[in-house]
Amino acid sequence: MLTYRLASPADAPQLARLRWLHEWEQDSNQPMAEAQFLPLCEAFLAKALEEKSYFCFLAEEDGKIISNVWVCRVPKIPSPREAQGQIGYVTNVHTLRQYRSRGIGSALMERVKAFAKENGYELLFVWPSGRAVPFYERQGFRAENEMMECPLACE
Repeated sequence: MLTYRLASPADAPQLARLRWLHEWEQDSNQPMAEAQFLPLCEAFLAKALEEKSYFCFLAEEDGKIISNVWVCRVPKIPSPREAQGQIGYVTNVHTLRQYRSRGIGSALMERVKAFAKENGYELLFVWPSGRAVPFYERQGFRAENEMMECPLACE
């Protein structure tokens, strides 16, 4: 039976493993070994969940996490028009291959959008891979703004 919930720091080991699988699917030639990566990632994820700088929505089956969507809360600087505001950066959306095309990712995104509305988020944004664009369009995302980037690693 599938269950959906917010992740807690105790989920960090499984979530780190899912992150590894996500990256490995993109490129199996990773510069860091899995055994080196997992403890680093687990510590980062546990701290992010504890501090609530990130929220992770997950789907699990029989205690095994099979899908996740991460949202980084980005507080906005107050303005005279808006004393408080925040936006959400959607990242690391991944469903195990054998569970794809079953509506699990869509169900998680509905929970993300409901959470964002309930918590006063102004908008959600994502930098999707080319193959993920149709998924995000089905979820109500559109390419409306012109984002500018300054890749610092290349300077």
